Amino acid sequence: MQRALKALTDEMMDRYLDWREACSLVDDSYRRWAAATGDGAMPAHAAYLGALDQEESAASAYAEAVERVKSRRELRFAA
Repeated sequence: MQRALKALTDEMMDRYLDWREACSLVDDSYRRWAAATGDGAMPAHAAYLGALDQEESAASAYAEAVERVKSRRELRFAA
């Protein structure tokens, strides 16, 4: 059971890192959009929206991983 918890915790940390990377991409794409002018503004906005979608997906994956760890820990301490 300890090995399973460690594997779930490792997965959770991987999802956390994915989420933080996605947050950084949102920041970068927002800056590019904010600085864009003329013909570059619409593609920069589209890139920003895409980065937001990726961040949302990464945040959901992280939240699910946290719940799996939480559930496993509850099982472990209930026994």
